[in-house]
Amino acid sequence: MTDAQLQEGSKHVVYEWEMLLRLANLLRDPPRLGDHQATVEYGCLESFLIHGRQLALFFHEEKAGHKKSTDLYASLYVPNWSSISPPWTPSLQALKEEGDKRVAHLTTHRFDNAPRAVQQWAYELSQHIRVFEPAADARLFVAKRTTPLQDFVLANEGATTTSSSFTGSVLIRTK
Repeated sequence: MTDAQLQEGSKHVVYEWEMLLRLANLLRDPPRLGDHQATVEYGCLESFLIHGRQLALFFHEEKAGHKKSTDLYASLYVPNWSSISPPWTPSLQALKEEGDKRVAHLTTHRFDNAPRAVQQWAYELSQHIRVFEPAADARLFVAKRTTPLQDFVLANEGATTTSSSFTGSVLIRTK
């Protein structure tokens, strides 16, 4: 891959980050939209799953499966990424599977309306971003975030959780 392709690719990676962070915030505190509530919440959840899955695989190319020479991975910007990357967790595996089954395939898995760990996934991916950004080769990773990395509050850190009746998302409200 050329330097110019990696530089352009960095803009697309940052787009994924921006969308993930914004969607996590929307799912944590969704606007009230009356008759359109379910549509918006489902749309936000599905979009979050797409962006989250993309980022999980960007950060953990070993989980990607069918890799192509045009695919972007963190290791292209940080040569020692595998030694400094936060680990692949059961939670990230669940995110990948949700993206695979809930969005990319029409399966009976969609019948399950169990709560989704949206804020946990956002938190874990934000930790990857925190490690990646300062380590990335600035000559190749030229794009910059405009959305600040939120300190995503986890349920066990003084927050309460509720489930959305529409998406089954776990919504976390700080105390």
